[in-house]
Amino acid sequence: MRGLILALVLTLVGSQHLNYQPDFSENKVYTFNYESTLLSGLPEKGLARAGIRIKSKVEISGIGPKLCLIRIHSIEAAEYNGVWPTSSFSRSLKLTQVLTGQLSNPIKFEYSNGHVGNLMAPDSVSDDSLNIYRGILNVLELSIKKTQHSYSLQEAGIGGICNTTYAIQENKRANLVYVTKSKDLNSCEVKVQMVTGSAYTQPCQTCQERNKNSQATATYNYKIKYARDEAAITQADVEEIHQFAPFHEITGGNAIVEARQKLALTDVQKDMAEVPPKEFQNRGSLQYQFGSELLQLPVHLFRIKNVESQIDESLQDLVETSTEQLPSDAPAKVLKLLHLFRAANEENYESVWKQFSSRPAYRRYILDIIPAVASHRALRFLRNKMEKQEITNWEAAQTVLVALHSSTPTRDVMEQATLIVKKHCPRSSSVLGKVCHLSYASLCHKQCSSSDSCSECLQLLHGFAGEALSKSNTEEICLALKALGNVGHPASIKHIKKCLPGYTASASDLPLNVQATAVMALKNIGRKDPKMVQAITLEIFLNHKIHPRVRMLAAMVLLETKPGLPILMTLVDAVLKEPSMQVTSFIYSHLRALGRSMAPDLQVTASACRMAVRALSPKFDRSGYQFSKVFRFSMFKEFLMSGLAAKYLVLNNAGSLIPAMAMSQLQARFLGRVADPLEVGITVEGLQEMFAKGYSPDEDWEAGYNFKEILKKLSDWKAFSSDKPFASAYLKMFGQEVFFGGLDKIAIQNALQAWYGPDEKSPSIRRIISNLQSGVGRQWTKALLSSEIRRIVPTCTGFPTETSFYYSSVTKVAGNVQAQITPSPKSDFRLTELLSANIRLRSKMSLSMAKEMTFVMGINTQMVQAGLETHTKMNAHVPVNVVATVHMKEKNIKIEIPPCKDETNIFSVRSKTFAVTRNIGDLASSKMTPVLLPEAVPDIMKMSFDSDSASGETDNIRDRQPAEDVSSGNSFPFGHSSSRKEPFVQSMCFNASTFGVQVCIEKKSVHAAFIKNVPLYYLVGEHALKMSFKPVDTEAPIEKIQITIQAGDQAPTKMVRLVTFEDPAAQVSSTKEMIKRVKKILDDTDNQGTRKSRSSSSSASSASRSAESTTSSPSSSNSDNRASQGRTQINLKTRHRSSNDVSTEWEHHLPKVYQLRFRSAHVHWHPDRKISSSSSSSSSESQSSNSSSSSSSSHHHRENAGHNSRKSHVSVHHSHGSSLAREHNFLGDIIPPGITIVAQAVRSDNRNQGYQATAYVRSNAAKVDVQLVVVQLAETNWKACADAVILPLKAQARLRWGKECRDYRIAAMATTGQLAKKPAVQLKVQWGNLPSWIKKTSTKFMQYVPGAALVLGFSEAHQRNPSHEFIVRAVATSPRTIDTVIKAPGVTLYCQALRMPFTLPLGPTPPYEIQDITAWNLFPQIASQIAQEDQSTCEVTEGDFKTFDHVSRTCFFNKSCNLIVAQDCTEHPKFIITTRKVDPRSFSREVHISTTSANIKIHPVANSLLVACNDEPILSDSGASEYEKDNVRIYKNGTTVIVEAPAHGLKNVTFDGVILKVTVASWMRGKTCGVCGNNDRETHNELLMPNHKLAHSCSAFVHSWVLLEETCSGGCKLQRGYVKLNRNPTIDGEESTCYSVDPVLKCMKDCTPTEKTSVKVGFHCFPKDTAVSLLEWQRSSDKKSASEDTVQSVDADIDCTCTGDCS
Repeated sequence: MRGLILALVLTLVGSQHLNYQPDFSENKVYTFNYESTLLSGLPEKGLARAGIRIKSKVEISGIGPKLCLIRIHSIEAAEYNGVWPTSSFSRSLKLTQVLTGQLSNPIKFEYSNGHVGNLMAPDSVSDDSLNIYRGILNVLELSIKKTQHSYSLQEAGIGGICNTTYAIQENKRANLVYVTKSKDLNSCEVKVQMVTGSAYTQPCQTCQERNKNSQATATYNYKIKYARDEAAITQADVEEIHQFAPFHEITGGNAIVEARQKLALTDVQKDMAEVPPKEFQNRGSLQYQFGSELLQLPVHLFRIKNVESQIDESLQDLVETSTEQLPSDAPAKVLKLLHLFRAANEENYESVWKQFSSRPAYRRYILDIIPAVASHRALRFLRNKMEKQEITNWEAAQTVLVALHSSTPTRDVMEQATLIVKKHCPRSSSVLGKVCHLSYASLCHKQCSSSDSCSECLQLLHGFAGEALSKSNTEEICLALKALGNVGHPASIKHIKKCLPGYTASASDLPLNVQATAVMALKNIGRKDPKMVQAITLEIFLNHKIHPRVRMLAAMVLLETKPGLPILMTLVDAVLKEPSMQVTSFIYSHLRALGRSMAPDLQVTASACRMAVRALSPKFDRSGYQFSKVFRFSMFKEFLMSGLAAKYLVLNNAGSLIPAMAMSQLQARFLGRVADPLEVGITVEGLQEMFAKGYSPDEDWEAGYNFKEILKKLSDWKAFSSDKPFASAYLKMFGQEVFFGGLDKIAIQNALQAWYGPDEKSPSIRRIISNLQSGVGRQWTKALLSSEIRRIVPTCTGFPTETSFYYSSVTKVAGNVQAQITPSPKSDFRLTELLSANIRLRSKMSLSMAKEMTFVMGINTQMVQAGLETHTKMNAHVPVNVVATVHMKEKNIKIEIPPCKDETNIFSVRSKTFAVTRNIGDLASSKMTPVLLPEAVPDIMKMSFDSDSASGETDNIRDRQPAEDVSSGNSFPFGHSSSRKEPFVQSMCFNASTFGVQVCIEKKSVHAAFIKNVPLYYLVGEHALKMSFKPVDTEAPIEKIQITIQAGDQAPTKMVRLVTFEDPAAQVSSTKEMIKRVKKILDDTDNQGTRKSRSSSSSASSASRSAESTTSSPSSSNSDNRASQGRTQINLKTRHRSSNDVSTEWEHHLPKVYQLRFRSAHVHWHPDRKISSSSSSSSSESQSSNSSSSSSSSHHHRENAGHNSRKSHVSVHHSHGSSLAREHNFLGDIIPPGITIVAQAVRSDNRNQGYQATAYVRSNAAKVDVQLVVVQLAETNWKACADAVILPLKAQARLRWGKECRDYRIAAMATTGQLAKKPAVQLKVQWGNLPSWIKKTSTKFMQYVPGAALVLGFSEAHQRNPSHEFIVRAVATSPRTIDTVIKAPGVTLYCQALRMPFTLPLGPTPPYEIQDITAWNLFPQIASQIAQEDQSTCEVTEGDFKTFDHVSRTCFFNKSCNLIVAQDCTEHPKFIITTRKVDPRSFSREVHISTTSANIKIHPVANSLLVACNDEPILSDSGASEYEKDNVRIYKNGTTVIVEAPAHGLKNVTFDGVILKVTVASWMRGKTCGVCGNNDRETHNELLMPNHKLAHSCSAFVHSWVLLEETCSGGCKLQRGYVKLNRNPTIDGEESTCYSVDPVLKCMKDCTPTEKTSVKVGFHCFPKDTAVSLLEWQRSSDKKSASEDTVQSVDADIDCTCTGDCS
């Protein structure tokens, strides 16, 4: 036992001297064979890849304690570019030379216990070369633990400090240790990567948890030979894989970058290494250091020898090649130029600027490209140009916008940007000032997102905000708030709060747009500090004193922060108590829209929103479109891990149909991030009033009548906040506000004045017209790098792998325009005079666009590029060469266009994916191989199966049914997808040979989806689309294309060809003769001929039941065809009947509206024209059984009518009073055309070629006939006919074309009627034979209809419908809702309670007489009904009144004082309407209507009304019945007086002595006050008093609007006074003395009340011991802002009797 213990002890002691940690001994040289490989491509075989391989010798020498020297020599470089894995690496001598030169200098490194320390190298060693050394040294990094065989730790490496797992195995006999090391490069404490271009997007954490778009891992296998005193790595193999999946990583496909390393020890020599006599500098640790790849664009590789001369050459090449039309490689040339500018310095910039700044084309490109350089040097250059004023403000705004948004916020960049903002950006509302501050704030946002230190830029913006607020400059305050909103930093909240209502007393006095801007500024902050923003916005929303628009915006910002269920339920509870319908409608629609979201990061919020909606009442969903709403559409595809959402918000103030604010937002989710690409908002205030009144100079609101004297008699009257005419808009891109602007009243009035008034006040209009007359030539070019997104990570080889996306574009607009105006404009010219002038306009313009999107994945350094590149190029070129002549008086327009002589490519898109290799040593050998090559398709997929059977029977079978036919029907997946290996090529041309041109569309597509059916592989390959105009050979050359439009009496004079129709009777007789001849020849087949005749008879019978009687064709083949068509129709009818036999069980599940039968309305006529529309049937060859009864009756009538019906051009199914005109009643035979349009190709031989369209209109009191006929100018029988008949309750239309308009036909009928005794309307469309392209298009379109209908709220019913019929039925279930049924071939849809944006004109329908029915007044009446929907009427009678918002109340009116019924309650009132009793013992009243131009008094006398205007009697019994002056019209209708003053906001005022009705214009919504209310469609604030407080009772409300008088001589003996409560209530535990906060009506001095009423008023209370007296309370100014402690009823006097002098 003792011996055993001794042996174990000795073994343990010996093992402690064993060393597993590799090391390099001093004075020894270790030689390794090293090989590194890097390949990029798709993982499947058969597709092209690109990469490099480097073989070399590596010598590592120990030169001191823990210090080693590494040297690389014998380098051999090779490139791979071909199909994987069949191709092989090809040696590259030039790349070998480049690498040898780069790696010629050895470097030093620290190494101890398997860990690499600092690296030391001479300054001549570039960062790229040093990274290659790091790749080799990364293999030597090991963390071996002797006591554990498996463990995990965070280990340093070239890619950062990442999670690493070790597995160790030992072979003691061979003294070997096998180490396996696995690194998760996604889980790193320190991650080495560079990401640019995505600062304006936010990570979607939920998306990234469900799907990893970028993943990387590395595996290291070591073989270590150890001895007692040292260990050495004898072999190391490394494999690293980087995977990029743009879509779902499992179902979307992915691309990979594979990196491999092999390090094998070949020799160990005892030798002293030679250290070069150079100064070695510390160059950092093992972690990768970014170098040239940041400046190297991945799509270009070239040597920069003389950067200035290369810039000159590239710039000249770009300008010269873009002179006429932009080449397809223009964006690539711009990128190359950008690369050169990034390599240049400021001296080069100055030199290029001096040389080319005076040349406009060169100057534009320079000012486009230098900002995209995005460096501090570029910013300094731009700042110098702004300082020296060498660029205009407009140029400065464009360059600053691009430069600041493109730049990375380094210290130098921020310094230059700050100087630009401080010294060269005005703080005014100029374009430059707005762009500067907003762009600087966006740059500050990027700095705050990338680092914690952004205090300097925040301090600048906070100072700007404070200064603007102290000056009370509204424009500057808005600009400062928008800038703080762009930054989105929580530190700005305290500055934004100063403008938020409820947080500071002064904020409530700020304009509404400032408050709204302050709330919107919290949106971006909510992404960083959602809890703080939620608390602020919720508090704003719960404060009912704040304007509803501000509260709605606060709720929108709150919901953007993705609040939890508790906050949402708090919101819901507030909504249930919310008095404003605007707010409730907005919140409900917003919650419901969010609840439908499918985005992963919104699922928790969506679920909470659905719970919140359930807690709300469904009544909120019934609010009309005049209330604020949120509409949202979103979709998210799981297999793409991508989604799109669009949101449209409408914020209304007072329920007007025109919203006060509208916003549209677009949101995208892609690559695990969320972006807001676009947001647009528009705010409109007061424009409805301005445009309704037209241009008029400012009026003095006190002129003609002293409104101030009236308003003084009210208690504390306050005007509503004035809606100054204003229109503003803002634009946000990726969450950053780019620009905003507005039009104030002055700008809008100037625009109106330019239209209505002489141009001497608008010299710019005159200048523009003068320039047009002399000719204007302009050329504008814009180059833009819209997107540069890069992600660079190191690989184990030391080379970086980059995934990047570039989107660059060049746009060019060039043109010349010249106008000749006769007569020439004079000095007092108005724009409206152009409507009566003769104008000849000659324009030659062209729009060219070249865009290129490039996706790159692979190696990108200054030495070598290798990887995948996808290039998508889009080119567009639209030439316009037009000469237009307009003679407005003669109603003539002529347009001349040159013919198409050469092929012109209008639009082309081409996308192709390549495997690319380039090296700086041999640029000529750069190689771009398509990823998908023809040889990539396996041979077996190209072969067809051939049977080896020798049987003749088998051969016969094979001959009868080829193998290709069998395989084409095979549903086996592999066989089906294999057909996709062949390129899909399609070319189609639409020939317009009449005009010598054809439009051709060519498509080509070949992709790799046959290898793997995933989205990414559909993109890989080659895709192309091109549209072009090509000339067509004609008999004679076409000189020009001329289009002439002539309307009016001269229309017939422009007709080139007389429109006539062939007589169908002649065709019928010729057909009969042909049939007789055939019968004589074919006597033996007489029976068969009889059967055919019966078939033709059946066809005729079927056609007679259809919408249009079909005339037989002269040819027997056509007769057979029509017979077959007739049989088809019969079969369709049979199927339709059977389809109606729906099971009873299914009918119970259908909505009631679907089961009801539509009954068309009856129109009562005079006996001589009596007709019922219910007896008519619709027009179609495929008549459905629903109208079989009406069809039968009309068919019977036609049989009795003989052959007359066959002579018609336009068929009918009812009597001579039919709504459709017959063809023998072609209007062209009766009346001349109303308009003629001739499109003619003017040929050199003067032959007519083209088309002519003539329109005819005939109307009377009951019917309107419209016909349009299109014919060819050449003598052919092809025609296109469109005719329509419009009746008051019915409209029919048809479109026919072909030979004499008989080949193809579509008919439609719209009819009013009833469904279940409710008003309804039906639209029925039927068709016969149609061209194949229409059938194909409609079939494709119908595939999307069910899905779109589902999104719109429709449901689908499974019914079989006729194949040639489309029916839409709508029944009005309420004035605001309809039930709708849509029946189409293959689909039936229905929707119940569909909301309408306006009230439907429902009600009892009076019997129509012929004098009441006119076809012209139907649609104007509907339009008038919609317009009246936005008008409001108030009605006042004795003791009762009905407000504008339809609230009825009964109150005691004062019997002797004037009462304000309605008034304009803005700062400058335009009207006031008052009323008072004439005799307290009667119901008669007098009315005063005061406007800014007239004072109208209506006074009852006996049984009539006397009217006086400005104290002059008018409308006397013997005088005129109408009075009109100064935009005021007064007239009588019986005993009722009507006053109209629309310019003052009064639509009309009617008064019959008892009932007073006031109707205000739509633009007065929300601007009125008085007894009639404020007209905002809200019912909660109807009792609004003059001081904007809500009265506690109806009587108190009415009393507040009583006009008092200074003396009682006028009859009003009341005054207002504050009262003391006659008891002492207990308030807060103390007995108190209370005084009213609002005055109460009391009799004047020396007057005694004869009648009183009870009113409820609020009281403010004081402790009884310290209470002030009533007199002191009346004199105190605190009572206006005093709180109401209690509400009590007190008596108010409403009538008095006076004994003494009550003055």
